[in-house]
Amino acid sequence: MRLLNEQSGFTLIEVLMAILILSVGLISLNFMQVSSVKGNADAIGLSTMSWLASSEIEGLMDEGYTAVVALDKGGAGAGAAGLDDGPSLVDSDVSAATADRTDTKTHSGYSIYTNVADNSPVNGAVAIRVIVVRARDNKFVKYDSFMTDFVKGGQ
Repeated sequence: MRLLNEQSGFTLIEVLMAILILSVGLISLNFMQVSSVKGNADAIGLSTMSWLASSEIEGLMDEGYTAVVALDKGGAGAGAAGLDDGPSLVDSDVSAATADRTDTKTHSGYSIYTNVADNSPVNGAVAIRVIVVRARDNKFVKYDSFMTDFVKGGQ
């Protein structure tokens, strides 16, 4: 004989707890997906900045020594001090006022600053610093920067 109060299935509390646990898991997956997309966008920006810096350096490598030295505006003086002209990686407001060469029109959203120092690190050589800056629309991070140095043999 079967008793009337024996029932099979889940109680309402068990179903609600299962839904709560599932919801927490799905929300966590959503946050993980959003941070993954942001990380990929940052990686693309860094790769682009690296490519732009490499392209600038390759263009300067193809030019003659005297053409590269002619870019030097003198800035902070002779030698390695001339590399520090223009924007630095810690500037809050990037300006091209003292950079030896600036390119902001070719690549949307990116600015390329080039500084040249003659007779650095040794006489007859020229040191080249390329800084690529990307403006960010973020209240915490105003700019991303990528900097690389190169020494071109001389005369």
